[in-house]
Amino acid sequence: MALSLAVGRSAREVADKLQMPKAIVHARASMYRSAGIRLKKMQRHRTKALDVEGLNKVIAEIDKKMGRVGGEENAPARKKPQLDVEPADTEDIVRKVALRVLVWVTFTASVACR
Repeated sequence: MALSLAVGRSAREVADKLQMPKAIVHARASMYRSAGIRLKKMQRHRTKALDVEGLNKVIAEIDKKMGRVGGEENAPARKKPQLDVEPADTEDIVRKVALRVLVWVTFTASVACR
C-alpha cells in the first residue's frame, strides 16, 4: 500500500490498482503521514468544479429566449447587511449569550447526573 501511494500519481490511480475505494486510500495515506511516513501529496481532481463559462452561456440563452437583455448588469443589486451595534452593545450581547450558554451547560450536566 505505502509503495503504491509513493509511486502512484493520484488516489484514484492507487485505488484502481489496489481495487479499493478512493476514500480508504485517502484515509490510509493520512494515517501513514501521521505516523511519519513521508508520502508525496497526490494530485487532486475536482469533481465539483463549476463550469462558469458554460453556465453563463446557458443563462444567456435562457435570457435571449425570455426576451431579457443583458445579464449581471440587469440583476438586482445585493445589499450587504449592516448592523448598527456599538462596542458597548457588543459586550452586553456577549455577556448575555455567555450566561445563557453557562445556564444551558449547567442544566444539561445536572440532568445527565440524575
